[in-house]
Amino acid sequence: MKLLSFTQSTRTQLRRSYGQIKRNYDRSRCRGQRPLSSGMSTTPTSTSTTTERPEVHIIGLGNVTKLIAHSLMTSSPNPPNVTVVFRDMDRFQSFAKAGHKITLSRKNDVDSTTEELVAEGFKGASPDKLKANHIRVQTLIVGTKAYDALSAVRDIVFRLDAESEVIFVQNGMGRLIPFVESSGACLTWLPGIYEEVRKHLFYGGKAEHRTPKFYQMIVSHGLYATPTNPFGSVHAGRGKVYLGPVLEDGQPEDTVRTKRLLKLFLPAKSVLNLEVVSRDQLLLRQLDKLVANAIINPLTAIFAVKNGEILHPEKIPEMEKDMSMLYEEISAILSFHIGLNMPPKSNDMTDAAYTQQLSRYSVKNLKKIVNRVAEMTAENTSSMLADVQAGRKTEIDYINGYLVQLGKKYTLPTATNERIVRRVKSKFSPPETEDTPIIPRDPRYQVAMVLKELRKKEKEKKGPKK
Repeated sequence: MKLLSFTQSTRTQLRRSYGQIKRNYDRSRCRGQRPLSSGMSTTPTSTSTTTERPEVHIIGLGNVTKLIAHSLMTSSPNPPNVTVVFRDMDRFQSFAKAGHKITLSRKNDVDSTTEELVAEGFKGASPDKLKANHIRVQTLIVGTKAYDALSAVRDIVFRLDAESEVIFVQNGMGRLIPFVESSGACLTWLPGIYEEVRKHLFYGGKAEHRTPKFYQMIVSHGLYATPTNPFGSVHAGRGKVYLGPVLEDGQPEDTVRTKRLLKLFLPAKSVLNLEVVSRDQLLLRQLDKLVANAIINPLTAIFAVKNGEILHPEKIPEMEKDMSMLYEEISAILSFHIGLNMPPKSNDMTDAAYTQQLSRYSVKNLKKIVNRVAEMTAENTSSMLADVQAGRKTEIDYINGYLVQLGKKYTLPTATNERIVRRVKSKFSPPETEDTPIIPRDPRYQVAMVLKELRKKEKEKKGPKK
């Protein structure tokens, strides 16, 4: 085999050419274009944004994300480019057989089907994997199950940067994770899916500089899957969509980014009944949905009934008893949580309004929240019952499991929610393991233990006194 040899000047020229190609490739990634794939040309692809449409990627195509994708695609003559990202080969191929389209059915209305959507695949699912994986993601909507959200974002994390937006659309509030800061000086409670993603993928070093902006979407529309079409959904009841920023304490809202998202969803605003809310309002809406999920999901899964049966618990005495105990326990936990974390009464807020806010999670108000959702989705099978029937893992750790941890944090009774979590997990075969961390009854105890361990290690480093 004859080896090629080059003169010094030729090698220098090759290095310069390679450097120019790499710079163009890096620029194309930053602009969200496909990288130059062949040849030695250094002419960049046109970057005009006047005619370009926004790019939206969806990972986790469930009923809610089908509604969002359908609304974005059908509400404007110039819709955004919507790409569905699949992590499973069978699902990827099924979507291709369905014509890369999503169908939405409404009562007393003609079925509506989108134009073709782009499909991408991970883990060998797509023949275009190498090309697709190098395109920067501008707006990512994560619609997976709560327990899959972290791994889903991890699969696509190298395509996200500080200019990206990630919108989470999950049930539940996440899990409370004891997390020691790098200084070892304090312990922070991370109560959500967003916090799990940030802790594992964007914490420390250079990763923090490419952290995207995080948003949460709370969806209360009544939806269920079409039995004959895996990429179709039935829009059974009109609800609302709340969109708001997920911010850490003291972190200011990026109003420019929020306005950009609002512009993206503006054509679909009336269809989705979308409202952009502040951080504080978003947290309240999350808790409202948590309440509905914590009653409807586990009880329908345990007693194998449709959502509408929640309105008539007297038909099943055992369910009625469990429901009553859940209401009392959840009310105590959330009322304490709100009372502890609600900001002081502002000058423009009346005493009556402030009192009403404090009593938001009374048993009476909890029943109103749950009954409203149960009425709208009466004929639906809850997602948790569907998971149990299909032998899939449930999101119970992120719903009632979250309430258990929150209650333990405040040293409040959690026995009913703990029992409900165990009963739902017993329905899964093989039984779900207890994968949520045990939260001590007083957070100060955990802090003390961490500091004690740090002092012990410090003494070991210094060695015995001479």
